[in-house]
Amino acid sequence: MKFALNSLRNVLLKPRFAALRETLLGIFVALFVSTLLTFVAHVCICLGFHPETIFAVDWLAPLLGTFCGAWFSAQQSSKETSSWRSGFLVAFSLIALWFVAWSYLVARFNFAAWPRQVFQELGFAHFLSWSLALLFGVAGAIVGDKTRRYQKCSNFVLTFCVLALLPLVMQISHWLHSDVQPTISSETVLSKGVLLHTSPPTKDGTTVRLLTFDLSQQPNLTFGIYDADSDDAIPFDNRNTSWLGQSLQ
Repeated sequence: MKFALNSLRNVLLKPRFAALRETLLGIFVALFVSTLLTFVAHVCICLGFHPETIFAVDWLAPLLGTFCGAWFSAQQSSKETSSWRSGFLVAFSLIALWFVAWSYLVARFNFAAWPRQVFQELGFAHFLSWSLALLFGVAGAIVGDKTRRYQKCSNFVLTFCVLALLPLVMQISHWLHSDVQPTISSETVLSKGVLLHTSPPTKDGTTVRLLTFDLSQQPNLTFGIYDADSDDAIPFDNRNTSWLGQSLQ
């Protein structure tokens, strides 16, 4: 009887612990790769890339990190585990982790205001990025599973491709952005009652952006000022240690 219970426990729990270990490994690799790519992007900017190319890295680095994390998770998983399932778990876990951290920042470190402030900020771009993360996770796991027998060689090829793809996309994004210059004024709705008016750039490259607020739609509108000199030990140096500092009412 005791032997049967131990065998049943191994059959039920061992695969679950293995799946948990693989998912945690994938999350660690994904976060490491995303951080590494962000560092590489800043090195590229120091070497002469246009500073605005960092915006391409903002969405590419997490997606490539998810792909690599799912890749390694699939290669470490057992053959009985579905490759797409391990990638989906890695991507879903990363989305959940990102959502919690993002919600904490949007609510300005106050979880009491979490539901009201967070959900009204969600939009199409968020759901698109989550869908892409799931797609990259599943794709990374499938490719990682198919290249399991060539693990050492495939890992080297993956590392080379990722490190080469990042600066290439940065430069392409700069070329595309440079070729597209607005010729007329535009108006963007940032939130309810808040409009952003953007004028076309002048000959010297100056662009004027005007924010307007409709107080009839935003009667509880408040403003906060963040002193860039208020969060470090050196006064009057006009430097802040974090742009996430709390504003002063």
